[in-house]
Amino acid sequence: MGFTVSDVDPDFDDLDPIKALKELKQYGRVAEEMEELGVMVEQIRREGGSLKGLVNHYVFTGAPGTGKTSVARLIARVLFSYGVIATKDTVETLAPNLIGGYVGHTRKAVQEKMEEARGGVLFIDEAYELGKGSFGDEAVGQLLNNLTLPEFMDGNTVVILAGYEKDMHKMLEKNAGLKSRFTSYVKFKDMSPEKCASIVSGVLKGQIPRSIEFERSDEAIESLTRGFADLQHPDRTGWANGRDAHEMAKKILRQRALRAGRNIEPLQLVTADDIGRVISEFLDNRPIVETSEPEEESPLMATADLFASAFGFKQSQNQHQEQKKEEENRVEEIEDNEEEETFEFEALLEEEREELERRLREDKEMDD
Repeated sequence: MGFTVSDVDPDFDDLDPIKALKELKQYGRVAEEMEELGVMVEQIRREGGSLKGLVNHYVFTGAPGTGKTSVARLIARVLFSYGVIATKDTVETLAPNLIGGYVGHTRKAVQEKMEEARGGVLFIDEAYELGKGSFGDEAVGQLLNNLTLPEFMDGNTVVILAGYEKDMHKMLEKNAGLKSRFTSYVKFKDMSPEKCASIVSGVLKGQIPRSIEFERSDEAIESLTRGFADLQHPDRTGWANGRDAHEMAKKILRQRALRAGRNIEPLQLVTADDIGRVISEFLDNRPIVETSEPEEESPLMATADLFASAFGFKQSQNQHQEQKKEEENRVEEIEDNEEEETFEFEALLEEEREELERRLREDKEMDD
């Protein structure tokens, strides 16, 4: 067995962008952009110009498992092969890891990652966490400060911010400084069930020392496609696109090895039963969670409720007025009773006075 150039020089493949560009084609427009960049690089070199400022910083948006990290690594290889950056290395981190819990911790964490990625690519996932809270603002400030330094600006070091689309745009709208420096956007779509089935097939065929084949290829692909479609049901949680496809492939390989080992089978084929068992395991682990949404009220019912509400309010007003009237009537009744009782008392006093005077007159007459 002879040696290849790659055996002597591990970086040889990275000096040729063709291989990386072929891998990028599965992610759509980004491969075309890298090819166009290569054309510009060649023309600028022919003219003796500078490559500084030719590459911008990137914003990758999309769900987990759509290939954002893989594309970041491929872009690093392409840019290195073009001679735009000094190293093919991609330093990967999460935004929460850059946000410290005390003053000074955040600046140090950002600075260390930027230094580690100098001359290459820094990939920051979950970047929408940047700018949240005082320490998040500190992280943004330090990142912007680094991007203005000569060793990091003009494409010498490429920074890629990645995360969910809505969250990323929301974060950038709040940070004008970041938005002005990250001007290249790549949107990653969710993978179709067919694409995920193709990934599983590719992983199996790429096994070493020999590829693993399906017993019935068409039926296997159809079964995998249905399984991935079920996993993508909107009421199932945890869908991870390519990650799920690779995990599916790993579990299928384990299931095949277990079955073949128990039955002492020399064949390397994957059966329909192997696939069915693994798909069932996935679905069982991610049951459909039905979310009960409130029933929409019809316009007729809404109008009826409005009238009922208005009538109830009017009825309440009427009851209040009637209650007030009753209270006023009771006050008047009490006052009338008081006047009547006063009159009766005065009449009684008058009778007693008259009776007393009569007795006095009688006593006087007897004395006479």
